[in-house]
Formats: sequence, structure tokens, C-alpha cells
Amino acid sequence: MQMLVPLALFVLFSTPLLAQSPRLKQHSAQQTLEKALAAHGGAARIAAASGLSYQLEGGFYAPLQAPGYHGPFEPLPLSARYVFDWAGQRSAIDSKLVFPGGFTLHSRELAGPESVRIDHAGHAFSRNTPLSLAANAFRYHPLPLLRQLQHPDAELSDGGEDEFFGSKVRRLTARWPRLATGLEVLVDADTGLIAGYRQPRSYPLQPKGVNTVRFLDYHELAGLRLPAKVSGETLSEPRLGFELALSEQTLGPAPADAFVVPADYIEVPAESALGPYVRELAPDVHLVERLGGQDYAALVLVFDDAVTVVEAPLNEQAGQQLLAAVEQIAPGKPIKTLVLSHHHDDHLGGMVAVIDRGARVLAPAGAEATLRAIYAAKHPGQALAFTGIAAGQKMLLADAHHQVELYNLSDNPHAEQILALYIPSEKLLFQADLFTNHAQQAANAPANEGGIALVRWLKAQGIQPERIAGVHGTVASRADINRMLSKAKSDLRL
Repeated sequence: MQMLVPLALFVLFSTPLLAQSPRLKQHSAQQTLEKALAAHGGAARIAAASGLSYQLEGGFYAPLQAPGYHGPFEPLPLSARYVFDWAGQRSAIDSKLVFPGGFTLHSRELAGPESVRIDHAGHAFSRNTPLSLAANAFRYHPLPLLRQLQHPDAELSDGGEDEFFGSKVRRLTARWPRLATGLEVLVDADTGLIAGYRQPRSYPLQPKGVNTVRFLDYHELAGLRLPAKVSGETLSEPRLGFELALSEQTLGPAPADAFVVPADYIEVPAESALGPYVRELAPDVHLVERLGGQDYAALVLVFDDAVTVVEAPLNEQAGQQLLAAVEQIAPGKPIKTLVLSHHHDDHLGGMVAVIDRGARVLAPAGAEATLRAIYAAKHPGQALAFTGIAAGQKMLLADAHHQVELYNLSDNPHAEQILALYIPSEKLLFQADLFTNHAQQAANAPANEGGIALVRWLKAQGIQPERIAGVHGTVASRADINRMLSKAKSDLRL
């Protein structure tokens, strides 16, 4: 999950190095930093670099199998382009992460004197909006990290000697007060090169996890020592992490195209792009879109006496946004039920905020252990009110005026168990990650594996929705779905 970071933080990491030294708590920290700077090519050469660009390619590992399954994990393809224009005090990040079933999380952000977030799903962009990738701008490369360590706001202290993957290292603890965060940089005791770093991280599946990142296979480029590989993992179970190759590393002026917004994209106000906003799909059925300013949505169902919320994605902030939207939709009504489609972390980050309003949880039975662990980490000793729906089974939510059907789909490419919700009176299906419809791309995009599996399941159940809504993308009509099936050269049709 990603934390929203104001533009000022990007400026902090992008500004030219100043003459002052970082504030030091111990003299040996300065010695460790100077050794690292010298090993990487020297402080003067690093400061003189006007920019850096590089490409990342590899796999991101996540607990995508059943809860409690500890691997091996199939990697999600990850590719990203990072551009640092230190002369112009700006940065650009373009990242793509492909999930099982074909859903692609495509994030692009431009930071500097003006921040721009580009929404590829909506073919739109917004200026002067908070950015979500800034906190990790240094994450995959030691050169931005070294410049960050030299910033006057950095507070450095010596952490003593340690061992890191079989090598002796010196720990250099760094904090940036304006960031309210820090990390432990690990400098190889023999070579002086940055071997990696450790960073405490609050993550829904491992609330007390520690990220560890390694820089590997150093080589020389224009007088600087740079790595060819970077890997990382969370030091807890189940394993999370990444293994990436660094390529196309270039020092010097930033590529001109890195900061260009596509000409056919529409500019929308920052508040519209950030969201969230509420769309009524039917009486007592509302879609809360753009939670956390990203392509995530939740469904709000208003029953006679209480509200049911379907999904609580991203993080605590998005959870609070969702609660505010519920109050707007149904003022004063209690939240009785929270339906969670599956156990992936990006769908669970706001769940505790909703549960704390008195909601019980309905979810796939296979997700129980994961959900209880997340709740217990926030509320030790308190029991989670949980009801599981077994694989292949159905549950009905109803009162005198409403009827909603919940199904646990076990035969799909995305998760071992995943819930879908159907409202017969509206012929409306709500699902997560199996089918994603982007309005501008629907005419050309084929259905992915998840979409084909979903349609196959719908036909087996005899369900014929007129519309399919989801956590990602926009609402699709039956015509949209059949067109995408045709593009995928599938004989299936709704």
C-alpha cells in the first residue's frame, strides 16, 4: 500500500546539494558516509550528476495464494522507469504491475515545481495533487539515496557493526524529520559500497515487518559505481519482496519525453482526480470511486435498518474516506456488515476502520486466518466478528425490500477464493480483479483470463447481468463484455 506524500517531500529529495553538512549525532556516522561516497565515485562526482534515469524489470512477490500458504510465490511482472532531473529539481516515475488475470496497476507521476498525476485508466491527468510514489523514490537505486543522505535535513547516527547476507557492514541510521520516517543504511565494511538498507514498515499482513533491500552486482558507469540488480523482501512470513534488474542506466540530462503528458489526455481538477466521489448505480446501491485518489472503489448497499459495505481497499486513509461517503449516502445509519472479496492486501487496508464502526465481516472462508491476524495486530486480545462463505457456496443478504446474493468463486486465476455479489432486481454484478473495464479502452481491449473465467462461471450459474461493476475501472454493459470476449477470440458470450 502506498502512502500519499505531499509535493514538498519530492522537492526535499530533488533539490541540489547544499554546502552544509547533515546534522550528526556521532562523528563516526560522517566517516561512514564519506567512505560510501568515495566508494561510489566521490562526493564531487555524485553532486555534479545533473540527472539519472534507469529501467527496472523483474518480479514482485506477494501472498497471492490461499491465506496461510507460504510459498513458493509466483512473481507478478513489474516494470518501471525512474527519472531524476536534479538540475531541474524534478522527478518522474512510470510503474506497471501486472496481477493474475491481467489487471495492470499503471502509475505515473511527475514531481517538481508542479506535481502531476497521470491516470492511464481514465486518460486524464491532474496538476498540483499529492503523489503516492514519492516515499519510495530512492528505493531501488543507491545514487538517489546517497544524495538524500547528504541533504542538510538528514539526521545521521552510527549504528555500529553488523552482518548482512554474510558480509560485515556498518549501520548508518538516517532520519528526515519532515518525512517522519527513517531507515538503516548498510555500508560494506570492506568496499564502502552501499550493500542495502533496512526500513520498518507497517503492512496489513505483517504490521511489524521490516523491509530489507540489497544492491547487487556493482559495475562502473561514468566514474560512478552502480548496481545492476536490486532485491528486497519483508523479514517475516509469508515472504513479500521483489527481484529486479537495473538497465538503461544513464547519467546526465533527463530524457525530454519523461515529463510529457500524453496529448490526448484530459486535464481534470485535482480534487476530482483524487476523489472519492459517489455514483448511484440503482436505488440504495452506490459506488464510491477513486478511494485514496486511485483506481479503487467500494460498494455501499443501504438496507432498511443498516448499511452493508463491500470492500475496504488500500489503507486507513481510504477507509476514513469510505466512512465519510457512507455517512453522506445514509446519514445516521449504522454499518452492520463489511463484505471483503478476497485476502489480497490492497483490498484490506481500510477494513479495520470500517470494522471499528461495528461491522461484522463476511468473506471467503479461506481468508479467515489472514483477516483475524490483521485485526488482532490492531486490536490485541479482541475477537473479530467473522462469517465465512465456503468455496462454491452462496449466501443471501435480504430484508423486506432488498435482496443481494453473495457467491464464493473458487475456480478463477486471481485468488484461491473470491466473492462476487449479484443484485437480481438490478441485474447488477459487483466483483474484484476478475474483470476490469476502462471506458476509453473497452472497444479495443480483449477480456483477460479473469474475465473469461468470470463469464464461464456466470453462465454455469445461469446469471445474466446487464452491468458489471468492480473495484477497478468503470461499469461495463453486457455489450462491453461481449465485445471484449470477442477481442479475446473466446466463443463465450453473456
